[in-house]
Amino acid sequence: MYGFPALLLVTWRGFGGKDAPEHILMGEISPRLLELLGIPHRILAADSLERDLAWARAEMESRMQPVALAGAAGRRGDRHRPPERRGVCRAYAGADDRTQ
Repeated sequence: MYGFPALLLVTWRGFGGKDAPEHILMGEISPRLLELLGIPHRILAADSLERDLAWARAEMESRMQPVALAGAAGRRGDRHRPPERRGVCRAYAGADDRTQ
């Protein structure tokens, strides 16, 4: 009946299990919470920021509902991962985490 497009910028505390102990649970369940709420989302990455923003705008306009871009605070740990694993957490291991 009513549409309310909004861009949600979500910090992903506890991403990859590397954070303060109180953030670990949220890190593990954040993507699933967005799915449960029916909020389309993408995980931000520096190399795809423009594509992610374009995707978010198109999704908001076509669905007339909120969409989320999630970013992991302190993702500097990515530089120690092999390139094919950068920006991937256990919740998305083996899945296409670019589109939801």
